[in-house]
Amino acid sequence: MDTDVPSYWALLESRVHTKEFYQHMVQYMVACPYFFGPYIEMLDCLEAEERKEEYESLLAFAFAKVTELMMDRSMWSTAMRGWTKKESIFIEKVVQRFLFAHPWSAQGRLMLRLARTLTVSLPDAAKSAPQNLVCVKKLDPSKIQKEVAAHEPYWLFDTKRQDAILEHRRTNAIVLRFIPNQKPTSDFVPADGPHESVRTPYASLFLHTITLVEEFAREMGAGLGRVALVRLKPYSKVYRHYDGEQWLRGRNRYHFVIKSTQGSLMTSGLETTLFKEGDLFFFDNKKMHTAENTSPDWRIHIIFDMKLPR
Repeated sequence: MDTDVPSYWALLESRVHTKEFYQHMVQYMVACPYFFGPYIEMLDCLEAEERKEEYESLLAFAFAKVTELMMDRSMWSTAMRGWTKKESIFIEKVVQRFLFAHPWSAQGRLMLRLARTLTVSLPDAAKSAPQNLVCVKKLDPSKIQKEVAAHEPYWLFDTKRQDAILEHRRTNAIVLRFIPNQKPTSDFVPADGPHESVRTPYASLFLHTITLVEEFAREMGAGLGRVALVRLKPYSKVYRHYDGEQWLRGRNRYHFVIKSTQGSLMTSGLETTLFKEGDLFFFDNKKMHTAENTSPDWRIHIIFDMKLPR
């Protein structure tokens, strides 16, 4: 491995620009062809950019590398000595993608059995207390669910977010509060009661929603920044990126899960957690992160930023 290439795991915890991140992934694929984390990242990148032929070509190449690893006893032994489950799960993910594209492949089914056998035989990765994804409290989302369902057409009124940001093209948003100037400040200043943002005209239609967030900010003694209802399409992802906008400096990101029939799979840095309806959680969006909706229904969150007083 080139000494100029950061550790793969360090990259996931980093604030590397997206283009540079994927350049490192390519370097990893060349230098470590039997470590499959970078293959998954590159497949996600090609899928996000809808580059179908390149996606299929890389998937076939990655599956061939899995087959080489699984059928070589010496490489298998090397994996057994140095890997934990978190490395071998990448192999399962490659094979699962291959089987999704080739569901009748006998070789694919064989590789999946071998990959699962490898995973079971490996030790668990060391775990530490969560820092990037922390559930703060649980609340009843039922009133907000009804409120959102009653205003379905408003999801399509403002499409700037998904039009401008590649990673969010499979989402819709309704902004309920925004920061008029969106400029970073060095100190906490309560400009609007406990808030530093102002309501948009949409907020009056979602009173249960905005009241819940404003009461939470007041409880925390925090300046409340941008607040938005955001939904993610069925069977869709928000692909790997980090949020580095200047106006986010000094603000923490929170999510409240309104609707998620199979749970909201969130990753930030090295942490991955499945959150359920009613979970209100801190989310470190300044680390490389992803979100995934594995259900046939829209996944709906309230997403908001708060500046905590020093």
